[in-house]
Amino acid sequence: MTSRPVRSFLLALSLAILCQLSPQPSMGATLPELEEMVSSSPEVLRAVYDLLALRAREEALVASSGLKFFAEASVTGSNRPESRSDDARLEGYSTLSGRVGLALPVLGSWHRERVSQIRARIDSLKGAQREMEARRTNLTALRKAYVLLWTSQRRELLSRWFLRLEGQAMPPMHRRTEEGYLLKADLLEMESWFHLARCQLEGALADQEMAMGIIRKATGRPYQETLKAETPSLRPVRYSKGALGRYVNQDDPELGILQQVTEQMELAAHHQGRGGYEAEVRAGVSYSLEDPGRGGHDAFVSFGLTAPVGLSKASRLSREAALFEAQAAAEEEAIHRMDRLSSILHGVSRYRHALSQLEFSSARLESALEALRVADLRASSIPGDVLERRLRAQMDLFSAAMDVVEAEGLAMQYHAELLELIPQDGPQEDPVVISSPPPGTSQRWALVMTALGGTPSPRGQSTGALQLGAYLWDGDRVLNGEGDRLLELIGRSPFRRILISFTSRGIRSILDGGPASRRLHDFLRSARSSGVWVELLLGDPDFILDPKGMVDLISRLKGLPFDGLHLDLEVDQIPGASQRRQELNRRFLQAVKAAAKASPWGVSVSIHPRYLEEPFRQETLDGLHRSRVRGVAVMIYTSSLDRAVERFLSVARGVGDIRMWLAVSVEGDVPAEESLRHLGAAGFLDALDRMARAGVGSVLVQSFEDHLSMTGGGGR
Repeated sequence: MTSRPVRSFLLALSLAILCQLSPQPSMGATLPELEEMVSSSPEVLRAVYDLLALRAREEALVASSGLKFFAEASVTGSNRPESRSDDARLEGYSTLSGRVGLALPVLGSWHRERVSQIRARIDSLKGAQREMEARRTNLTALRKAYVLLWTSQRRELLSRWFLRLEGQAMPPMHRRTEEGYLLKADLLEMESWFHLARCQLEGALADQEMAMGIIRKATGRPYQETLKAETPSLRPVRYSKGALGRYVNQDDPELGILQQVTEQMELAAHHQGRGGYEAEVRAGVSYSLEDPGRGGHDAFVSFGLTAPVGLSKASRLSREAALFEAQAAAEEEAIHRMDRLSSILHGVSRYRHALSQLEFSSARLESALEALRVADLRASSIPGDVLERRLRAQMDLFSAAMDVVEAEGLAMQYHAELLELIPQDGPQEDPVVISSPPPGTSQRWALVMTALGGTPSPRGQSTGALQLGAYLWDGDRVLNGEGDRLLELIGRSPFRRILISFTSRGIRSILDGGPASRRLHDFLRSARSSGVWVELLLGDPDFILDPKGMVDLISRLKGLPFDGLHLDLEVDQIPGASQRRQELNRRFLQAVKAAAKASPWGVSVSIHPRYLEEPFRQETLDGLHRSRVRGVAVMIYTSSLDRAVERFLSVARGVGDIRMWLAVSVEGDVPAEESLRHLGAAGFLDALDRMARAGVGSVLVQSFEDHLSMTGGGGR
């Protein structure tokens, strides 16, 4: 009969396997969400299975050792003569007997059982150590792969930006060479820059595929599309050399298991060599019934001993081998502790080296940004070789930005390695703190994006340091075959972020998987190659009250290569909103959380500024942070530019790492006091420059179609 502890372990094993075989919920692509899936990796599942099997075996050995109950029954029959004479009559006898009692192994048998139990315990400890190591290794591999995915996607973006310059810059360079103004050697050098950028692009794409392979294996999820990585945010690491030494010698859980293995081996050596013979004490009662005759009973105690000849030499050798094994385990444990401490100290040194590389690369980036600014000024006012100098400045910016991205990624790779080597609580004695991303990462990237996105306006003016985007509501044009024309119009505009919306009819055509779906795929890929960031825009306020339809729609569209998901769910469009804004704001935040959980893309939202002001501000910010919202468009639709900027800057302070965008309107079919359309095309460009000088970093325009009609930028 299977013992209760064994049944418990078998049940736990079955449940673990069933949980892994059952359908898993769809999850997003942020690093914390992926970390939760590490338990589904094949290596971890195998380690868990092996550990449960080993523990079940250990429990079975414990249950079958020590004091035992025994019972036996026998029936005998015989025919015997009544006397010794030859002609005596035979008389038949039968006996029914039974015995019950307890058996206790002693001496050698007891030592042998103890050795078996200890060996099973050692196997279980080693299994626990392998399971812990599998989780740690997979988690570290996942984190490093996510960092690689993030850095390679940034490298891809930089490479594509530089390659877009080739069609603009190289034809004039060839003409200048033919006219004798540019040396052939300089022309060849410039051409080599674009060959380098193509090489960097292919390397970035290859690294993304490698990273996705590791992520699939580490999470057990067969992702088909490449995930869009967000900036990795790893748990901080605290360390100090003195406390690290004590941690490695006392508190490391894996090394603690190795210490237990050593102790168990020493205990096994104590019992080894004493179990070569068998000995057992039995005690019980017996009862017998004879026919003819009557029954009787008695009590008994017995002792049995079996010892092979030549046992002493074999026992001595067995004990010596066990002692040697225990000594080797102790030496191995000590080596592991030294290796762990060396790995931590080496990792810390490598992280510090990566930070020094980042400091150098950041200085180069600052210099390249300033050189490009000067080149842009020269290009607008000074004749001569300004084109060559501007292209060289762009190449220097490309190279410096790539170095910064590599250095940031390297630092986070080392951080990921340290994360599983140093305890979570960390040493508290004068600690050094390692955090990711490295300080200044978002600011550096914002400067680079500003430099890359500074598209000249039709008047020849600059939009300054602004990042510009627009709402595009007529996305069905893409589905109807006008994607190329639309992308051409976007390319002529100053917008590099497009929030695209589709009608319900358009959504159905996308889900049908026919020509409309293929056209949308082609449009999104072409936009990405052109440096345009296209996000899916969902704007039905009914989703606030019932987010199930939105979640289902996101799940069905998640195979499309959008660059993000933007939710324009306006609380105040719900009837009676002014009387229950607190409740509706909470339901809005719940809907955002549901969408973020279902979305494979990063999520941003549009929001009225009142919900970033008292009494809603803290609750709104907490909800957006919990949902990992990466961007917020603050809809301040007014004809007063100064009022819009003042209110935006007020609500945009102290929001953490959420990117804030000022959403303004140039619509013609809204009340005049809600739109900047009265400024006209030229006046609106001046307004953008004023926003930039006032400290606004990002602007969304409502809408792309209205901006086109205002500027005469073309229509259908």
